[in-house]
Amino acid sequence: MEINIELIKSYGIPIISFIVIFVIFIIIRNILFKGIEKWAKATHSNLDDIIVSSLRFPSILWGIILAFYISIDLFGIPPRLDLYIHNILTVTIILSVTVALANITNQIISTYAKKLAPELPVTGVTKIIVIAIIYSLGILIALDSIGIEITPLLTALGVGGLAVGLALKDTLSNLFSGIYIILERNLKIGDFIETSDGISGIVEDIGWRTTKIRELANNIIVIPNEKLAQTILKNYELPEKKLSLVFDIGVSYDSDVDKVKQIIIEECQKYARETGNILEDEPLLRFKPSDFSLDFTIIVKLPEIMKKWQARSDLYERLFKRFKEENIEIPYPIETIYLKKEE
Repeated sequence: MEINIELIKSYGIPIISFIVIFVIFIIIRNILFKGIEKWAKATHSNLDDIIVSSLRFPSILWGIILAFYISIDLFGIPPRLDLYIHNILTVTIILSVTVALANITNQIISTYAKKLAPELPVTGVTKIIVIAIIYSLGILIALDSIGIEITPLLTALGVGGLAVGLALKDTLSNLFSGIYIILERNLKIGDFIETSDGISGIVEDIGWRTTKIRELANNIIVIPNEKLAQTILKNYELPEKKLSLVFDIGVSYDSDVDKVKQIIIEECQKYARETGNILEDEPLLRFKPSDFSLDFTIIVKLPEIMKKWQARSDLYERLFKRFKEENIEIPYPIETIYLKKEE
């Protein structure tokens, strides 16, 4: 059997060199990753863990590209085809680095943004803008690396962008409204809000087109950013989470006003110590007689809005039971009609 030495030289040596280079790269990669992972576990920061996890898969791709890049010259291919292949490999490695950087940045934003800048909310639109910038720079660098002039391209994109902007007017309006909402800082993820349309709930996400609000019934309401930016809303988290709970209760005209006030204060303070649903500050009381009862407006401080409904229900129940124990009557509306008999 005749062995074609030229065929082995032309294809065998480049293939063997590709395998050898790739194997050496993987061995070095594994050694480096084991050392870095051991070092990362000893640190208190999550940044090194994020970088290691984000580079694990792309590093294999870089090994393949490096081995192919070195061994391709041994194939003896025509210069024109060699140039095309080298350009493809260059673009591939630049784009893979771009994807890795985008993944690292995305995880860093999710992990550290709230710690470094708690006043700036981390939302879907924030991540999209940052990642879009990274991808745009990566694509421009890749095009420039293979000799494509990007200045005329940017000019063409500007003209085309105007046409696209007109076609996607509503979408872009929602995008910029989302950016406006974030920069305005009137609401952020986790805030409990109520709009002038009667929609209330917790802000789940501010995306590039819509904002998602989760109602207390666990339903998700999706509101276009443009509409949300134009509506009147109440944010129960601003200027701080603490807020007042105001509710009324009435007793009969036969009741001792001072005794009723003392009972209300005692029950509110006792409830605050036992549950923490309200703050231990002494409640404010406002007294006002009405047609059928002596009415007391009770004002207590809540640590957050989510305590409101449970606290109001519990306080009504406690006061009702305590009034019953103290023989204090809670009246219901009645009318007494006097008929005058004419002689």
